Amino acid sequence: MSLSDIVHVHERGHEIADHTFSHLSAHDATVESFLADIDKNQAALKALGLPPSRHFAYPFGHVTPALKQSLSEIFETSRGVVNSKGASQDAHLLNAVRVYSEPDLDIALRKIDSAKISPQWLHLYTHDIRENPSDFGCTPDDFQAIVSAVDKAGFRVMTIDAAYRAIHQGSAQT
Repeated sequence: MSLSDIVHVHERGHEIADHTFSHLSAHDATVESFLADIDKNQAALKALGLPPSRHFAYPFGHVTPALKQSLSEIFETSRGVVNSKGASQDAHLLNAVRVYSEPDLDIALRKIDSAKISPQWLHLYTHDIRENPSDFGCTPDDFQAIVSAVDKAGFRVMTIDAAYRAIHQGSAQT
């Protein structure tokens, strides 16, 4: 994406979460250097006129206990690339389901079917959508299959921020 693309998607209601400036692996960086890279990313977003990110996605899905603790003091949620079993959610290691082309597409479609039977947080993510996707993306047809499955299931689609606030407010009322 270009910088103007980022501003454009934000203006259209998409949430811009943090992912570090340099796409660092938590396995290869100290907590201090990782946090400095997040600061650099937040400064870049601010320079574009965007608000600070409230949510974070670990590059490569790499997380360490020390980094997870530090990020829990900065962001409302963070996610890796895992999808644990069970209904409980850790706001600082949210379940996530990748939307990549074959064979992963079938896994995502099965997770959507499963969520129809057992309601749950279903966090879908991808890196790119194009005819020749990267290893971390999907084709437009595959993405449309996911969108159609979610629509057919009747799920409420929300940004991470909106979903987190709805869940958080709901648990505060019980």
